[in-house]
Amino acid sequence: MADSAALEPEKKFNDFPVSSLPVSNELQINSCPVGLAIDVIGGKWKVIILYQLRGNKLRFGQIKNNIPN
Repeated sequence: MADSAALEPEKKFNDFPVSSLPVSNELQINSCPVGLAIDVIGGKWKVIILYQLRGNKLRFGQIKNNIPN
């Protein structure tokens, strides 16, 4: 019996074979400026800092003063 993978047509995404697209999560995350910024901020402060910055431009001191101990 023939191999089932040989019977399936190659899947394409925007005329590129899927096998030629990057599969590394590291590449996808590092190529996104937002993902890189979130990696740099990191830890338990990430959500708190992003919450403080929602819709506002703040300086570091302002963020620090707005965050309770």
